[in-house]
Amino acid sequence: MNPAPGSIDQHQAQLTVHLAEYSALRSEITNFQSIEHQSLSFAIAAITGLIALIVTAQLGKDPIAIHAYMERPEILLAGPPFLLLGFLFAYAQIRIIQVASYLHQDLCPKIAKLSGGQTMGWESHRRKKMWRGAHLCAELFSGSRWLLFVWPIVPLFRDAAWKQTLYPTTQWILPAEQAAFVALCVLGFYCWLWLPRRVVS
Repeated sequence: MNPAPGSIDQHQAQLTVHLAEYSALRSEITNFQSIEHQSLSFAIAAITGLIALIVTAQLGKDPIAIHAYMERPEILLAGPPFLLLGFLFAYAQIRIIQVASYLHQDLCPKIAKLSGGQTMGWESHRRKKMWRGAHLCAELFSGSRWLLFVWPIVPLFRDAAWKQTLYPTTQWILPAEQAAFVALCVLGFYCWLWLPRRVVS
């Protein structure tokens, strides 16, 4: 028995709406991926600037030893840009996973049902068909991006910690940055190891 014309029109309209929604959400993912890339670029620029400041201090008539330069309490002001960029990067990743999870678990099955077959299986293919070594490399490279926000802060804490007690006005800066640093590390592990599983769960 052939389906009624009205039923065909209704299915076609539903499919068109779902495809439009899919296209819009894919564009949203692209926008948040741009935020990710911008955060990484700014972090690299901040690292380059920090290195330039340290190296420049060695080139004058009265060069300052690196350890002496890093122990200045105002070096703690270099930490917040990395923390802010890290949290912005985490926000973009969380939003991407939210959209990707909805696409994979809700919208794509509806489109597949209306179109009569399996469609848009790239995410499943990418995660399930990749050989183990390539999958491990992809996971490691994904997690290594967080180092751009985390590792520059560690020497700042180590070298400035003992000096901050000599300057009462800066005593609150180090604990605040340390708390934000711990929160960023926890959020980074969450986004790297656990959050992507929501897409294929």
